[in-house]
Amino acid sequence: MAHSGGVAAWYFMRKRPAATRTVGVDHDRIAGSAKQAMGSAKEGAGSLIGDTKLQAEGRADKIEGKVQNTVGGVKDTLRGH
Repeated sequence: MAHSGGVAAWYFMRKRPAATRTVGVDHDRIAGSAKQAMGSAKEGAGSLIGDTKLQAEGRADKIEGKVQNTVGGVKDTLRGH
């Protein structure tokens, strides 16, 4: 499959409709959402295996992600997005 790399590059480089672009969305919102998701996964894994330390780390990550997401939202609001 010599052409698969070119097809993949085209797919990610093509113009997307304005509704799906992340231009204008603050990086903190994206990173915060990702941190919240990882925190939820850690918390769930800790709960599943009975690891209270992992559960606590997951809860802390979720809180940190929520704060980061909120900061990004405030930045977006101040920029008028």
